[in-house]
Amino acid sequence: MVSTTSRRFPDGATHECLNLEALDTHALAVTIPLDQYAASGLRSVVTGAAVDEVFGTLNGATGEESDNWSRRYKANEQKIRSGSILSLAEVVRDLLRRKEEKHISHGERRTLEQGMTHLAREVYYSKSLDSVGAAEQLIRDAALGESFTR
Repeated sequence: MVSTTSRRFPDGATHECLNLEALDTHALAVTIPLDQYAASGLRSVVTGAAVDEVFGTLNGATGEESDNWSRRYKANEQKIRSGSILSLAEVVRDLLRRKEEKHISHGERRTLEQGMTHLAREVYYSKSLDSVGAAEQLIRDAALGESFTR
C-alpha cells in the first residue's frame, strides 16, 4: 500500500512523505521524504521484461565461485546488498545448486533462506501468484531444472 502525507520533522521542516506498507503482512511500514526517495535505495517491484530477465538469470550458468566458503559468503552478501534483483537471483541460483551438489555452510544456508524470501516475494508480487510458496517453487524449478549448467 502506498500513500503520501505531509509530515513535520524535529528540525521544524515539513516534507511531503511517501508511506509504504508491505502488501502481504502489513507489519512493515516505511515513511520516506519524497525528496530523498531516490537516495533511499528503494525501487519498484520488477515487472514485464525484468521478470523474464530474472528467470533468465535463474536458468543461466552458475557463476564462478571460490572454494573458500568465507569468500563465497562475502561475495554473496555484497551482491545482495547491491539491491540488484539480478544479483539476488544469481546468489539464490548459485546457492540452490551448490546445496544440491555439495555441502553449504550455516552462513550460506542463512543467506539462501533470506535471499529466497526476498526473491520469492518479488516474484509473488510481480506475477500476481496465489502464494509466496508458489513463487519459491517457480524459482527452484528455474534454478534446478534439467537445463541448469554446472
